[in-house]
Amino acid sequence: DLHHATSSTSSTDAPMRVALAAGDLLRLTPLRPVTVTCLRGTCWLTQEGDALDHLLGAGMSHRVTTRGLTIIQA
Repeated sequence: DLHHATSSTSSTDAPMRVALAAGDLLRLTPLRPVTVTCLRGTCWLTQEGDALDHLLGAGMSHRVTTRGLTIIQA
């Protein structure tokens, strides 16, 4: 089963869609805030400078506001 995450930097930018297989990691180092949305399955998100990890289910989103490394795992 594939898990999908989308990332959009603003309402005028086209969203980036990434399909991750269970256990796959995606490393992001955004230069500006981005919104990550889990479209299917479950995604775990951790970001540099944020003491909390975030677990996203299908349809849930999280706004990444730090410029450090962000890791998303399906």
